[in-house]
Amino acid sequence: TAQWIAKEAGVIAGLPIAARVFRLLDQRSTFLPQVADGTWCDRGTVVAQIAAPLDVLLTGERVALNLAMHLSGIATLTRKYADQIADLPTQLVDTRKTTPGLRALQTRQHLEALLRSLDAERQTQSRRLGRHVPLVVKLSPDLTFAELDGALEAVLATGMDGVITSNTTLSRAGINSPLAAESGGLSGAPIHQRNTQIVREVVRRTSGRVTVIASGGIMSPADAQEKLDA
Repeated sequence: TAQWIAKEAGVIAGLPIAARVFRLLDQRSTFLPQVADGTWCDRGTVVAQIAAPLDVLLTGERVALNLAMHLSGIATLTRKYADQIADLPTQLVDTRKTTPGLRALQTRQHLEALLRSLDAERQTQSRRLGRHVPLVVKLSPDLTFAELDGALEAVLATGMDGVITSNTTLSRAGINSPLAAESGGLSGAPIHQRNTQIVREVVRRTSGRVTVIASGGIMSPADAQEKLDA
């Protein structure tokens, strides 16, 4: 058995994900949160109790801790922001790239309207700072080539400085896993081939008019070279 004890005060988050790490290693594992996700905990608070075979504890603890610590850091910083605007007529919200419907903003019409608004703010900030403020646009690997053309037209029409390709994919093609049906985006090896293809197409279709930044599907120096060659 083991205990997780907070080493410093903050908001705890990610406990269900941490619990899943141990259960994926051994279904007999038990992970008992002692506080709810989103709870502010003082230093020394017992956050969770874990019961599992020793090899499972040793194998899973670093991954589970890394996930929970990362998410708790984000939650703690978010709480700080929320507290600072608590008395203002402002609402703090969040999004993620895989939010249902969010990717519709990558169509030419919606994306260009959004980028023009961002460009106006960029010009304001550039004047204030006395220097150019670069803006780059990160695109989905799931765009069809027709959709990619529309997105790139919007990027060029609004004077964006570059394109990042790509963010996560919603596709599960070629994924042989019992977890494949879960929602969310995939990165890493599953988007390697598609990402290289998109990088090549963006370079070709923009004829060098924007900077192209490859992101995703890069697992080795050879993968990185492949993106450079694209």
